[in-house]
Amino acid sequence: MNDPDCRELWRDALNDVTPDAIVDSTLASTLAHARRVRRTRSAFRLAASATVLIVAGALGIVLSHAPIKRTSTEGASPALTQAEESKGVPVHYLTDEELLARFPGQPVGLVGSGSSSQFIGFTNTPEE
Repeated sequence: MNDPDCRELWRDALNDVTPDAIVDSTLASTLAHARRVRRTRSAFRLAASATVLIVAGALGIVLSHAPIKRTSTEGASPALTQAEESKGVPVHYLTDEELLARFPGQPVGLVGSGSSSQFIGFTNTPEE
């Protein structure tokens, strides 16, 4: 590029084109690129919106046709509801009286009230 012939060649090339033509071609090129980017972004947004709508619609259709098993669970605890829904071994829940009746003559007790009661059993230790 430092060769004097190259400098003359560049000077001739730049003098052949008027500065207005260079500005106009640069502006036209920049505007064309900006329009192309805008069209690409618009197309991408449209495709993304359509995809979201299609997925939401398909999910709505699938969920609306799925069978929903409704049981009357008013007043029942979640543990009882789960036991009723399972198809395995049936579970029998003991009442407080039934639990205490299983340990006759032993020092046992229930501490607490309602569903938060805890069973306490004492072992018989020989006195020293």
